[in-house]
Amino acid sequence: MIKIYADLTEDLLKYANEKLSDFIEHYFEFNDEDYSDIFPMVIYETKEQQCKKAAKDLYLWSKDYFVHTLTPLHEYALYSIINIASEIEDDYSTHSGESLFFYAMEPEIRKEQPEIDEEMYWVIEDLNDFHFYFENCFQDFDFLDVPLYLSIFKDMPTKKFESQFDVVLADYVDLMPPDIEEEYKYLLSLKELKEEKYEVTIKDDFFIVVKKGIDNFIHSIVNQGSYKLLWSENYKSRDEKAVQLLFMATCYLYFQTNNIDVSPEANIGRGPIDFKLSRGVNERILIEVKLASNPKLRHGLKLQLVKYLVAEEIKEAVFMIIVFEKNEFKKIEELEKDVSAINQKYNLNIIITSVDATNNKLSASRMKSNSSPLY
Repeated sequence: MIKIYADLTEDLLKYANEKLSDFIEHYFEFNDEDYSDIFPMVIYETKEQQCKKAAKDLYLWSKDYFVHTLTPLHEYALYSIINIASEIEDDYSTHSGESLFFYAMEPEIRKEQPEIDEEMYWVIEDLNDFHFYFENCFQDFDFLDVPLYLSIFKDMPTKKFESQFDVVLADYVDLMPPDIEEEYKYLLSLKELKEEKYEVTIKDDFFIVVKKGIDNFIHSIVNQGSYKLLWSENYKSRDEKAVQLLFMATCYLYFQTNNIDVSPEANIGRGPIDFKLSRGVNERILIEVKLASNPKLRHGLKLQLVKYLVAEEIKEAVFMIIVFEKNEFKKIEELEKDVSAINQKYNLNIIITSVDATNNKLSASRMKSNSSPLY
């Protein structure tokens, strides 16, 4: 039995585990000792036996009555299996009009169920949706972002890293290639021998210093190939959290050397924002990161960010928009008009900055020979 974090009745818990077992068994039915599609390629190639054992563990654990808590390697495999099952379900239901994995509770069975009071949240229909399993089989999805966490860890004091991200990288070594694992352990031992110190090297207008850090991030995405970290192996763009982690990996050391404190996902006013940057008591800037594909992009700017600024009496902010498709640049042109009106109305200084994270960019040599615009 695989641990599920939702508070379910005994019957629903049994049903949920049956579904997990179905997903896993269906995967094993069509995979003969090759589980490379449920692990990162480099991990499977360098730690094949560990990966195969983790996959087989899931198969066995889904069929017993002990409650098993998964390691990050197991979590990555289970996440991939659920994702594969979800795609198979979509294809099957599209062509047949029926579900491959789920069934509705029969009326006579439903009558036998206890009455649902206001405190009982989950019902059978909730468990007939893949979103339930993505949301309740994992406490978080840190196992998907180990490369980005490692990039941040290299330039950040260990205790500060662990306190800000609530991540202990030692728990994730199975998701590191052998050479990276050795590098991590070596770096960890060095950090234990010395206290890391940072000195202020730039004394400038606070907003200008922050903007330089953001420009460094954009440069790494557009010109140094970092955009590849925002695309998965199956050519799907990553979510906003992946962008936030990459931003920290790129900019943290720069901000620290300029005596700027970075608080990721700070709770301000009426909810969380992505970053609050401060230097001393009076110098503060908010950074909000949004994907251009986000349907609530304008809402995030006109309502969410403005409320944060007003609640904290902060005047300056950067609204960073990540663009994965060329046609999304049109949205930014529309938002520029909104920003001008907002700044004037509330006496703020919000700037919009776009980040071109589109895939398959031209190489530098090809760009020089091609005079057409990128978008």
